[in-house]
Amino acid sequence: MYMDGQGWKCLYWHSWRGMSRLHHRSGRIETYSFPHSTSLTNSCYSLLDGTDGTLWVGGMSGLYLFNKQTGELSQHPLAKKHKKLENVLIYTLFRDSKGRIWIGTEESLFLYAGGKLEELHLSSSAYLHGLIQAFCVQEDSRHEIWIGSSTGLYCYKEGAPTAWKHYTMKDGLPNDFIYNILEDERGRLWLTTNKGLACFNTEEGTFLNYTKQDGLPHDQFNYFGACKAHDGTFFLGSLGALPISSHTNWVIIIFPGCGGNRSRCLKSGDYGYEK
Repeated sequence: MYMDGQGWKCLYWHSWRGMSRLHHRSGRIETYSFPHSTSLTNSCYSLLDGTDGTLWVGGMSGLYLFNKQTGELSQHPLAKKHKKLENVLIYTLFRDSKGRIWIGTEESLFLYAGGKLEELHLSSSAYLHGLIQAFCVQEDSRHEIWIGSSTGLYCYKEGAPTAWKHYTMKDGLPNDFIYNILEDERGRLWLTTNKGLACFNTEEGTFLNYTKQDGLPHDQFNYFGACKAHDGTFFLGSLGALPISSHTNWVIIIFPGCGGNRSRCLKSGDYGYEK
């Protein structure tokens, strides 16, 4: 979901029907389909402001460009030039503090900077020739880049002797399938996975994991089911309900229901972690 400017003029969101735009003043909703798409290939997965009156749009069939003024949705020039961005599912689009754009696909991870597109490779990996299937990209308060993938959590440290740091279930993750990454005010990363919610202390390299046994409504989370509110509260979507994880020392789980909401609190201590 993307909100256009302060006081927002338009709200954009992606769905299996394509990309939609809501005009704030009129309440009019417009839905845009990808060129030459079918009902099976018209899903939209990611949006990114182009900062030039356009939106970068990631879909099931590659990278596209949306002109906000004309309403035209067409293939992105990068996809025309680089075939690996054509006819491939684009999971995530992210711009970091340096203005670089990270493009995560079902096959690999790309970095677009200075007018050049680079496919990133791990220095050594037996998985798909060192390629990363990236579901999400996030930059933390220390400007380190974190990538959630189907093979665990990756940290990209530019200029370091070893650019990539890799975390998996062997390091304490509840599952290697990571859908979303959010950072709280204490610098901890919250990761939604296929088997629960993980709180990662990046300084110590330790994980505290939450599952149904700890009060979660469901162990499996979902793609794009995470956002951070202005007050620091996390909204995390799982298959069972909508957990809400606060930015304080407590994880607050809300169970929506017709008779009112029930909640349960799980604590992570001030000097370490506890359940």
